[in-house]
Amino acid sequence: KVETRNYYNSFTEKFYYGGMLLGRYIKRENNSSSISATFDKEQTDLTYKALEALYSDGSPERLDAVINRSITRSDGSRHESEVQFYPTFEYKIPQTDDRLRFQVGVKYKDEKEERWRDYNINYGEDPNPAVTRRQYFDNSPNQTFTLDATAEYRTFVSKVNLGFTYSYRFLNRDRDSYMYALDQLTDMGIYGTLPGGYLDSFDPDNSYTSRLIENKHDFSPELVFRRPLRENTLLVCVNPTISLLHQHFDYWRANRSYLVSRSSMLYAVGRYSARIDFSMDRKPGKDRRSFYRHQFIYEYRLDTKTPDLVHLIDIVNDSDPLNISLGNPDLKNAYVHNQTLTWNYKAHDHPVNNTLLLGYELTSRALVRGYTYDTSTGIRRNRTYNVDGNNVFSAHNNFNLQFGAKQEFMLSSSTDGQIINSADMIGVNLETPEESKVSTRALTHGLKFGWQIGKQSLQFGGKYTNRHTTSSREDFNTINANHYNYGIIGQFILPGGFGINTDFMLYTRSGYGVRELDTTDAIWNLRMTYTPKGGRWVFMVDGFDMLRQLSNVNYAVNAQGRTVSYTNALPRYILFSVQYRINKQPKKR
Repeated sequence: KVETRNYYNSFTEKFYYGGMLLGRYIKRENNSSSISATFDKEQTDLTYKALEALYSDGSPERLDAVINRSITRSDGSRHESEVQFYPTFEYKIPQTDDRLRFQVGVKYKDEKEERWRDYNINYGEDPNPAVTRRQYFDNSPNQTFTLDATAEYRTFVSKVNLGFTYSYRFLNRDRDSYMYALDQLTDMGIYGTLPGGYLDSFDPDNSYTSRLIENKHDFSPELVFRRPLRENTLLVCVNPTISLLHQHFDYWRANRSYLVSRSSMLYAVGRYSARIDFSMDRKPGKDRRSFYRHQFIYEYRLDTKTPDLVHLIDIVNDSDPLNISLGNPDLKNAYVHNQTLTWNYKAHDHPVNNTLLLGYELTSRALVRGYTYDTSTGIRRNRTYNVDGNNVFSAHNNFNLQFGAKQEFMLSSSTDGQIINSADMIGVNLETPEESKVSTRALTHGLKFGWQIGKQSLQFGGKYTNRHTTSSREDFNTINANHYNYGIIGQFILPGGFGINTDFMLYTRSGYGVRELDTTDAIWNLRMTYTPKGGRWVFMVDGFDMLRQLSNVNYAVNAQGRTVSYTNALPRYILFSVQYRINKQPKKR
C-alpha cells in the first residue's frame, strides 16, 4: 500500500480556504483453502485430517452420517488506484457570527482483479467427487466516479443555533465480471495458469456487466436550543435529514439485459437529531466549566436501509455449488427506529459515577438473507427478504468508584441485559422458506477490583453471562448456557529497567450439552521487558497461552445452529521483539 495525503489551509478574518488531495495504490494477494463437511448426526472428535481422510479412512458411522464434503481453494490478485480532491471554502458574514461553508469533492477509483477458484464436492458416501469445478474470474473494468457538493449555513438567533445543509452526490460505477468454467475444457490445465483456448469456456450465466448511476439530494435543517434553568440546563437538538435518492442500474447477465430504475425517500436522522438533554445540580469547576450531578438524555434515531440493487434482479448465481444465490424483485426499504434513555450521575466531591442506559430498537421490513435447505445434498438457495419482527430491548448500567488515601483503589461494576427477537426466512426441503423466529434473553454482570500506585497495578475481575435462546422451530434445541470468566491482571516495574505484565484467566462454559463446548480453559499470558538507561531501546519477550489450553478449534452456537471451525492461527507462541525510539524536535519552531 502506498498513500499520500496533502492538506492546504489559509485563514483570514472573513475567509477560510482549505483542501485535501489524496492518492492511493494498493496491491493485494489472497490465497486460501478450506475443507468443510455437513452431517445429519452429531459428530465428535473431528479434526482437519479426519475430514481429509473421510472417504479413505473414515468410520462407517461417520460415512453413514455425511451429507456432503467440500474442499475449496481460492487465489487472487487485486490492484486498486484511487484519487480524491476536496477543496473547502468558508465565509464569515461581517458584523454577525453567521458562517457560510462550501465543499466540493471528486473521487475516482479503478480496480482490477483476477481470481481462481477450485471446488471438489462429494455427496453422501460416494468417494468420487460429484462436482469438480475450476473457475477463473476476470473482474475488470471496475471504475467508480463520485462527485460530492455541500453547502452549509449556520446562524445564531435568540439563544438558538440554526443551520441548514444541502448535499448532492453523483455516482457512476461500471463493474464487470467475466467467469470462465475451465472444467468444461478437455484439458483444464494447471491451477493458476490459463490453458490455451480458455475463451471457449466463457460462462455467460455467471458473468455480468453493470452500470450504476445515482443521484442523491440531502436536506438537513438543524436546531440547537440551550436554556439555563437556575442550577439546571435544558438542551434540545433536532436535526432530521430528508434524502431523495434515484438509482438507475443497467445489468447484463446470461445474454439478457435487466434495468432497475428506483427512487426512494430516505429519512435518515443523525446521532443527535432528536435529543433532549436535561442536566441538574450544576457546580462550576476550577477551569470555569460546569459539572452536573445528574444528566438525563433522550435520543431518537431513524435510519433507512435500501436493498442491494443486484438482489432486486431475478437471476440465478450458481458459481458456488453449495450456496446458490437468487434475486427478489419485490424488496422494499427497511426502517430502523432506535430510542435510548440515559442517566449519568457524577458526584461533585467524590470520585464516583454511574451511567444507566435503556434502549429499544425496532426494524420494520428488515432485509434478511433467508434460504431453503436441501437435507439430501446440503445445498442452500439464498435470497433476500423483507421480514418484520426484529427488535431489541436493552439495559446497561456501569458503576465506578475510586477510594483510598491516594485514590489507589478502584471498584467497578457493569451489568447488561438484552431481549433480542430475531426473524428470518428458513425452509427445510421446501420450495419457499417460512418465517422463523428466535428469542434470546441474555444477562451479563462483570465486577472488577483494582489497585494502582504509580506504574504498579493489580486487578481482579470476573464476568458472568447467562444466555437463554428459544424458538418455535421444530428442529431448534433450546439453549440455556452460562459463561464464567475470572482472573487477575498485573503490571509491575522492577529495579534495573525490568518490567512484568501478566494475566491469568479462567474461562468456563456450561449448559450446551456438548463436551466440546462445556469446558474450562485456563489462559496465562506473560510479557517481560528490559529498558536500558536512556529509554531508547526496549527488549521484550511475550509468552501467549503458557499453559497450552487454547486450540485451533472454535465452537460457536447461534440462533441458526452450531458451527465448528478450525483455523491455522498459532494458539500459543513465544515472541521476541526489539524497539528503538527516536524523538527529535527542532530548537526553533
